[in-house]
Amino acid sequence: TQSVAAVLRERGTDELTARLGAELVLLAFSVAFEGWMKSGDGEPFAPFAEAALDDLRVRAAGLARPSVSA
Repeated sequence: TQSVAAVLRERGTDELTARLGAELVLLAFSVAFEGWMKSGDGEPFAPFAEAALDDLRVRAAGLARPSVSA
C-alpha cells in the first residue's frame, strides 16, 4: 500500500486520498485473488480484478448514499 500511495502522491493526490486509494487497491486485489483461486479453471486474473474494483466502486458510492430502511 505504501508504494501505491507514493505513486498517487507523486501524481498530485493529497495524502489521505492516496492512502484511501492504496487501501482500495489492496482490498480489490485480495477480493479478486480469492475469486480467481476459487474459480480453479485457468481463467485469466484480469477480469477478476476488474470486477472486484467495479464492485468496490459501487459499494463505496453506496456509502455516500445509505439506503433508508423502515
